[in-house]
Amino acid sequence: MKRMLVITTITFMILAKILKPEPENYPETGVVVEIHDDIVVVETSTGNLFEFYGSEDWFVGDIVSMIMDSCGTANVKDDVIITVKYSGVWEN
Repeated sequence: MKRMLVITTITFMILAKILKPEPENYPETGVVVEIHDDIVVVETSTGNLFEFYGSEDWFVGDIVSMIMDSCGTANVKDDVIITVKYSGVWEN
């Protein structure tokens, strides 16, 4: 009986992992390209645009390091910013 309970518990743990995978986080870097109202727009090296709130300390040209959540999909357009950090200024 104890063995059956362990096998059942392990099976449920595996199924839970398969049916609800953990979100995958990844680092992304971009440059602030626009600031309007309280929204900061960041462009990545691949041309994707992401936005976040809190424009008081940001300027166009600032480099932004972000931790992103892929939301478990391959489509980058639905990714969400988790954290944002200042990483310097882009100078040509």
